[in-house]
Amino acid sequence: KIFPGGLWGAYYFPRHLNFFSFKSLGKLLNICGFEVCKQFSLLAPINWTFSFHAYFSRVKNQKETVADRFFTDSNPLCLTIFTALDAISLLLGFTTSNQKTIARKKN
Repeated sequence: KIFPGGLWGAYYFPRHLNFFSFKSLGKLLNICGFEVCKQFSLLAPINWTFSFHAYFSRVKNQKETVADRFFTDSNPLCLTIFTALDAISLLLGFTTSNQKTIARKKN
């Protein structure tokens, strides 16, 4: 919602053809004969980093942008900021962009 038009850093075509909510993934697993044991959000600072990089890289006619220097996967300050953002979101009861689902085959 924050990064429309292909700017979300976690969208990798063709691997990500669907984005699942906990509910939609649970429903699909149930249809396929599984039961959900546990679902939870994961920290995903790299997704924020790549998203902001894409957003700020839209500046035309520039060889190097602020995004190229700051919003990188090798910048510890950037990754720390976005790790804190995800951690605070989780503490406040929100979900993050990544999830983990543990399911087992129904008996």
